[in-house]
Amino acid sequence: MCSLPTGIVPCAPLPPRGVLLARPTQGLAGRVSPHRAIGRHRMPTPQAAAAAADGMAGFGAYQSGAYSQEGLDFQPRLSRTDVAASAGVALGVCCSVYALAAPRVVSLWFGTCMAALAGTSLACTRALLLERQHKALQRSEEEWVRLLKAGTSLVPFRRSRLHVATFPPGTGSSTSDLRIHCLHGFGSALHSWLAVGPHIAAALGATITAHDMPGFGLSERPAQDEPYTLAYNGEAARFIMDEVAKSEAGATGGPCKRVLMGHSMGAVSVADEVIRDPQGYRGIVLVSPAIFAAKVPGQPPARHNQALDPRLEAVERVVEAEDAPSPPNSKPWAQRLRLCARALQFAAARVILRLARPFIVLTLRSRIRKKNFWRMGLTSAWYDASRLQPETVDRYRFPQLIRGWETGFCRFLAARFAEKGGLLSSLRVALHGPPKPSQAERLAEVVRQHGIPCLIVHGEGDRAIPATNSRALAQALPGSKLVMLSQCGHVPQEEIPGTVATHISAFLREL
Repeated sequence: MCSLPTGIVPCAPLPPRGVLLARPTQGLAGRVSPHRAIGRHRMPTPQAAAAAADGMAGFGAYQSGAYSQEGLDFQPRLSRTDVAASAGVALGVCCSVYALAAPRVVSLWFGTCMAALAGTSLACTRALLLERQHKALQRSEEEWVRLLKAGTSLVPFRRSRLHVATFPPGTGSSTSDLRIHCLHGFGSALHSWLAVGPHIAAALGATITAHDMPGFGLSERPAQDEPYTLAYNGEAARFIMDEVAKSEAGATGGPCKRVLMGHSMGAVSVADEVIRDPQGYRGIVLVSPAIFAAKVPGQPPARHNQALDPRLEAVERVVEAEDAPSPPNSKPWAQRLRLCARALQFAAARVILRLARPFIVLTLRSRIRKKNFWRMGLTSAWYDASRLQPETVDRYRFPQLIRGWETGFCRFLAARFAEKGGLLSSLRVALHGPPKPSQAERLAEVVRQHGIPCLIVHGEGDRAIPATNSRALAQALPGSKLVMLSQCGHVPQEEIPGTVATHISAFLREL
């Protein structure tokens, strides 16, 4: 096995004692889509399959419900002492107000206000005591990395430490110069790639890395805004791949083929990075990309092929590119009016996030801690709910056990809206132009100039991002290849990982 740089650790060969491994959802030999295939799909050798299995085993603690007993299903209860303390606080507040007000006559209005004050005080005190029990179960990112022993580590990169996982080629696999990095989607983490990463690494002899974006997973949640931007995470991907390449080729480094893979919001980060600095990238893989192509000249507008779930519609507004295109063939004045409205919306969202953060945090806690919330949301993202395993739901719920997860999520949202552009600059562009090219247009120009191959993978049953959008994007990106997966939803790499790994491996072999 190749040596890796300090701080980037390959997955352990075996899970820690007592950890229950997750049930595999589908192997590499899974069902192949009847739609467009890329090249010949070679089945993995027994050595490659064994290497992939070893890679999966290393993340057993992170895949399974090993942490569920630590508090995922924890239901706090107030002791008699807590109940008495809550009542005492409410009584004390009411007595203090009564003493300060000193009314001569207790009117109905005064009594009603005192009752409301008592109820509010009692509810707030109970909530604080219950939250204290939740806080007692939470740990820092560093503590969880050590506790899970999943072979991952925290890697320093500009104002933050990123939770990084590495899938090495595996024993018996022929090594290649491919260095692949994976970027996850909104609400997810690097676990989104656990079902396909080891298989691709073993099949190609490539080293694959992935990291949690700050605000998600086990990456640190700093106070600065920069680490929460998608542009930052794209640059972090290059840094991690370069560090791995240096460790494998010696201190001076060596040539390698960089490939970026991104899912949904992660695809936006991939596009940002390739547009910023396309040098050295030999290919990109976009899975259900949130790069909207309705404004690409000559392309039909993307339409949803199914009714969009309201929860997914809100997520789509957050993860979409900062310059989501206007409908094609719309008049210039209509485009400018739409841009002004979007600028005002984003500015209002930033103000609301800042002023209403305590209420947003309370709402997040009440929602995120409910298992049914995640089950319903993920069911909407999956085409076939029977493929959604209980341990998959638990992996998405896991960040609630990380200290400061609510603050990190709010900072991500604030940074995301800030990344979409300031109010004055956005209004200036909207009113005076010229209009800024969409992300799809800029990516198409970079791909054309540098000849970067692109693979787009999308599920026909995606209810978050319409499949027609990827068709338009594939036509806009010169030389790109499109794979449409029947009976698949928004998260193909988790729903049918075997099929996705086969298509990606076939595409990467041609680079």
